[in-house]
Amino acid sequence: MSDEFGRYRLEEKIGEGSLAEVYRSRAADGSEVALKRLSRAHLHNADLAAVFANEARVATEMQHPQLVGAIDCGNVGGWPFLVMALAAGGSLDAQLGDGQGLGRERLCALANDLGQALAAVHIQGYVHGDLSPGNVLFAGDGRALLSDFSASTALGTRQPQPQGTFAYMSPEQVRGQAMDARADVFSLATLLWQCTSGQKVFWREAQHLCFMAVVEAEPPAMPEQFKAAESVLRTALSKEPAGRMESPSELCEAFIAAF
Repeated sequence: MSDEFGRYRLEEKIGEGSLAEVYRSRAADGSEVALKRLSRAHLHNADLAAVFANEARVATEMQHPQLVGAIDCGNVGGWPFLVMALAAGGSLDAQLGDGQGLGRERLCALANDLGQALAAVHIQGYVHGDLSPGNVLFAGDGRALLSDFSASTALGTRQPQPQGTFAYMSPEQVRGQAMDARADVFSLATLLWQCTSGQKVFWREAQHLCFMAVVEAEPPAMPEQFKAAESVLRTALSKEPAGRMESPSELCEAFIAAF
């Protein structure tokens, strides 16, 4: 495919979620970029258009080597869009095999990169709110990049309704309570648990079952070789924020030291 969209040429659809679709695109200067636009089905949905507008606003503020921030945004004939740098290395979701974790070296590099990424988000005054394998991308040099700010909200506030990837939400996010950096600590621990053991600890077949698992269930035991890391992650997965580390950086430092 090759369709003109304002100043950009859409070349290939490379992703699609419940809110928007992403295209490998070509800018007027010939550079390759990723263009994300609201799904056609939602163009006349004022609530979802507001969610997308919030993402574009937050993404514009996210300028950091570990974040996929917006480099352009606007609308074409009433069709809102935002433009990001193209992550050449694909997503973590694509790299995680069914039931497979990552090796020690990659785990530690991933934790280090995501700790920096979340610290940058929090410095800007936001909770990321959707830390899941599909939202972790990789640059051509292998660096992990955090993308998708559609569920982001200001630190100390709540989402109007739970937004994000159900099995990676924090309990306070599921309950509709105010969130701070410790909500992202919980989500990061859920992600790192999967990357370590291959277990999707709170994933269930239905949304309400995911929510129940996040709020009530305890993760199954990891294999013996991961016991030190498991102890760190269980602390970060405390159901109440007060039981967790204060920041993702603190979690990542302890997690890396466990190896």
